[in-house]
This record gives sequence, C-alpha cells and structure tokens, in this order.
Amino acid sequence: MRRRQSGDRGAVLVLFSLSLVALVTVVCFAVDLGQARFSKRNAQSVADLAALDAGYQLSGRGDVGSPVGAPDKACVAAVQSIVRNVRRFRPAPSEATITASCNALPASMASCVPTVPRSVNFRAGELELTVRYPVPTTELNTEGFAGPGVNDGSECERMRVGLVTSDETAFASVIGADRIRTTASATVRANASSNDRATAALLLLERVGCGVLQTSGGGSSGSGVYVQRSSSTVGGIISADSAGLQPPCSGNTNASGWVVFGTALPSGGGGGPSITAEAASPTIPGKILVYAAAVGGRAGYTAPAGLNVAPTPGPIASRQVSDDKYNGVNAQVATLHADANAATANVPATGWTVVSGSECSGSIVAAKLAAAKVFVDCPTFAPASNVFSSATDFVVRGNIDIKSNKTLSLPVVRRVYVRGCIVGGCAGNNTFAVKIANGGTLLANTGQTALPGTVTCASRKGPGAGGTTTNTTRFAAMSGGFSVSGLARLCQTSLYLTDGAGASYTRKAVTAGGVSPEQYPPIARCSSTLPCPKNSADPLSTISFNGGAGAADWTAPNQLSTSPTPAEMAYGGNPFEDLALWTESSGASDIKGQGTNSTQGVFFLPNAPFTFQGQGTQVQPLNAQFLTRTMDVSGQGSLVMRPNPDDSLKTATVGSIALIR
Repeated sequence: MRRRQSGDRGAVLVLFSLSLVALVTVVCFAVDLGQARFSKRNAQSVADLAALDAGYQLSGRGDVGSPVGAPDKACVAAVQSIVRNVRRFRPAPSEATITASCNALPASMASCVPTVPRSVNFRAGELELTVRYPVPTTELNTEGFAGPGVNDGSECERMRVGLVTSDETAFASVIGADRIRTTASATVRANASSNDRATAALLLLERVGCGVLQTSGGGSSGSGVYVQRSSSTVGGIISADSAGLQPPCSGNTNASGWVVFGTALPSGGGGGPSITAEAASPTIPGKILVYAAAVGGRAGYTAPAGLNVAPTPGPIASRQVSDDKYNGVNAQVATLHADANAATANVPATGWTVVSGSECSGSIVAAKLAAAKVFVDCPTFAPASNVFSSATDFVVRGNIDIKSNKTLSLPVVRRVYVRGCIVGGCAGNNTFAVKIANGGTLLANTGQTALPGTVTCASRKGPGAGGTTTNTTRFAAMSGGFSVSGLARLCQTSLYLTDGAGASYTRKAVTAGGVSPEQYPPIARCSSTLPCPKNSADPLSTISFNGGAGAADWTAPNQLSTSPTPAEMAYGGNPFEDLALWTESSGASDIKGQGTNSTQGVFFLPNAPFTFQGQGTQVQPLNAQFLTRTMDVSGQGSLVMRPNPDDSLKTATVGSIALIR
C-alpha cells in the first residue's frame, strides 16, 4: 500500500498543469473576443453616426433652397463622418476623391432607380467602407430583423453604410488567426417627399439633455403651451434638437429624462394635454419634431395625456438658420455690434447734443429734449419723465435706470446704443444696461410725443403688417441685462444684447464635439454648419420681465409683406426684418409675474434657458417665434403662439429621418 501511495505522488500537479494550460488558453481567447466585441460596438457607433449624417442630406435638409433629397451628397456626408470619427481610417481619401466617387450615385432622389442599387467603396489601411444606395427590400433581412417593417419606407428613401474593421489578435495567432474582422452596418431612412420649409413656433436648441420643453403650467383655466396652426395647410410645429441621451434633469417632474415633458391639465381647466401643436385640419396634424426620436433618445412624455401628438423624428435645426439670415452675407449683427461699440466708446462728433453732469438725473433743458442726435455722457442716466421728441439717435455712455413713476420716451428714435454697466463695473446692483422699476416706463418708437404715452405697438404696424409705420429702431446694449418690472414698449424694434464692449462680434457656439467645457458627444453632431450651444462666461446679457407688473409691448420691424431676400436685408435697408431679440448669453432669461405680455417677432437666445412663469396668460397673438436653448412654462399661465410664416425663420420639417437597421 505504501508503494502504491508513493506511485501516485505528483499526479495532482500534472493534472493541474494540464488544466492551467487549458485555462490560460481560454482566457487568452477571451481577451481576443473581448477586443472583437469592443471593436464591433465602436464600429457600429460610427456607422450609425455616418448613416444619420447621410440621412441629413438624403432628406433634403442640407439644401438651403428648395429641399431636394441628394443621394450623392448623402454619400459624401457619410464618408466625411467616418473620416472625422475614425482615426484609423488613414490615409483618408481627399475631398476630391470622395466627391468623384460619390458622384456615381444620383444627384436627386427623384432620379433613383429602385432596381439598380449601387455601392461606393473606400479602403484605408485595414478598414473598408461601403455606401450603398438605394437599398432594395430584399436586403433588409439583417440579424434580428425579418424583412421590411412598417417604418422602412421605399428603396429610394434608404441608404446603408457598412464598415469592416480588422484588428490584430493578441493570442489567437498561435492557431493561425492573426487578425479578427468585425463588420457593422447601419441603414437610414429619410423621407424627402415630406420635407418642407415651415415655421416652428418653438425651436429648442439644446443638443443632448432632457427637459428641453417642459410645462407644469395651465392651472385651473389655462392651456399650458399651445402652438396654433400657421394656416389651413400647416399645423403648429415645435422642434427640439436634443438627442435626449443625458439625464438627470433638475426637479422631480422629469426625472426620467424626457426631452419634451408635459402632464395632463387639471380637470378644472378641461383636462387634456398641456403641450399642444394644433392641427391644420382633421387630416393634417401638428408636429412635435424631436431629434431624439430619430436616434433612440427619450423623445417625449406623455401623449395624449401630456402632449396632443406623439413626437416624431426631426432634423437638427440648430442656430444656423438665424445666423444665415441675420449675420450671413450682409453681416448685420456684426456691423451693428461694431457701430454700437464705436458710438458708445468715443466722444461724439460735431452736431451731437450732450447730456451730462446734473442732467444725468433728468433735469434737461427743452432745447436738448428737441435735439435729433443725443449723447448722454453719464455713468447712469436716470430720466425724470423725459421726452426726446425728435431724437433719431440716442447714445448712452453708461446705463439707463428708469425709476418708479418715471418715463423715458423716444417716439421717433431709429438707433439706441447703450454702453451699459461696464462703465461703472458690472457688479453688485450695477449689472444692467437698462432697468425699469415697477411703475417706470420706457417708450421707443411709439410716434407719440405727449405723455403718458397710450399708443400701443399694435397700432404702430409696419407696411408688412398692413400698416404705414416706416420708422424702425435698432437698440443695442454692449454690457448688462434688460430688466423690466414696469413697462417696456418697443415698437418696430430689434434689441441686441452682448456681453462686453469688445470691438468685434464673436459667435458663441461650439463647432466640435469633445471640447471642454461642453464636451459634446458625437451624436450631437456639432459642426460649423450645425453649431451647438455654448456655455459662455457671461450671465448678464439677458432679458427679464419680473415682479407683479412687469410687462412687454414689443414688436419687431415688419416692413415687408413677404419673406425678405438677402438684398432686402442689406444693412442700409431692412437688416433686422422680423428680429425682436438677439442675445448669445447663456444666462437665464424670463418673463414672470402677473403682467400681460404681447410680443411679435423672432426671439433668438441660442445658449440660454427661458422661463415663462406666473398667473397671467402670455399670449403671443402677433406671430412670435422663439429660438432658445430650453423653455420651461410653469405656474398657472399659458403660452399661446401663432407665427406667421412670412415673418419667421423657416426650417425643414422632415417627416422621417431614422435608423431602421
């Protein structure tokens, strides 16, 4: 027995050694398989993004004129997306090579032949890229899918992006497997036939977050957010740029991360949704377009209890549509910035009437009140119910502080330039360009020289609105906010707020993902033509209508009865047609309190959250349009909007851009 026991010695070690070899072999292969899975996920992510970029052009959204689905441009967009996002795709093909290769595809979706699919192929190193168009129904069978689905559309609405990668193995080479190939494929459907240039009353520009539009408003008698139809053929439209992929949200009403969030109204107000895009007719519904619906984010909640229509896939509108109109070939905003900076920073030329010294408190002689060009040389100008009856140009070196029961009236003014709080240092209580206390009044371009000033902006219609008023006003403030607890009546007026007294205008936008501090992910698609919101360091250049009596009576210049051409918007013509507000601050703006507000025009706040709050109805009956980062309607008020397409920015309303495979 002892001899038998002695003969078994070392057997466990042999078995353990053999098992260890097998175990290590399995672990080594697991490492290679893990790398393969990682490569697969990464390849799928960039293929998805490239397909969405292709869909942008395939839908016609990339055409700033008449929207036309362009497969050749969609191919170029897909390849460029891969070049941008896959560093291993090197050497990258030149722009000329990409364009020449993609020209094999039709220039218009209308020229597509469903039975003749074509593939455009590129190879860089160990990577292979294929763009295929159109995608026949017979090719829709993919892993997890069997044949076409109800949302897959027709052959010519589909484009496929395929990416094959090859990675060196770490251990599998021992059995002759030196490389592992992984494949990824993404098919996008873009329905160009439903593409139209229409007017969205709300363009919400946040790119990744949730709570882009949310409401707890409506109270017992209100309706929350109600976007009326533009015509009998175009319903109300709300458009949100967010991919809806980055909660958490603030507050408890939207903790799940919905991009558009509305709850049912109380039964006392008739119940129903608190966010409504009105239908044009029984067969033409309104639209709530959300980019998240195209890319798998959390689009909206809840329909029909909170939203009257379910969100549908929409394109990214971005701020570019406003940049093109107001700071494009005519550089209107940049020119206004330079003019206002020069006027407020320099001693006025001969011919100007100067208000200074003791006159800064409003004790001004009659002759100066009748001057055409007035330069207010005061760190702070506090008017005492002053009417500058003939002033066409009104320049203030500091800021304007209108106290309770005081009025500043500029009935025929064409240019108001205010240096703002930077003159005295923007800190403490001195953070404003214009401040109107409860009971105070600012009247601009009312045409009425006698106080108290009862003429409303509704009676100061421009020719484009069926009136006769040809006088328009450019109001620029170089530093500080526009704060109203009293009444601001701004007729046929464009207000421009900037965050400092620099000599040159700078667009505050993010054009590349992954850049601090915003660090947008690729899905946000930040680019020079689709810029993302920027978190600026300026919290001051905002508007605020607050307190119990804060009220706005505000109309944008409206001199033309149709949408203006670039020639008509030259700086010497109607440069700010339809524009009410332009500010690039990321500080929060708001309209709060009990006041009733009437506004007309385009309100452009691309980086800022905007809040409507209070008991009163914030009705915008004169066709207002808001381009803002986010909007929150709270309290018991209602926001009712009805934009006129001829007086608003038009964007593409793509019926369907979505990944289907």
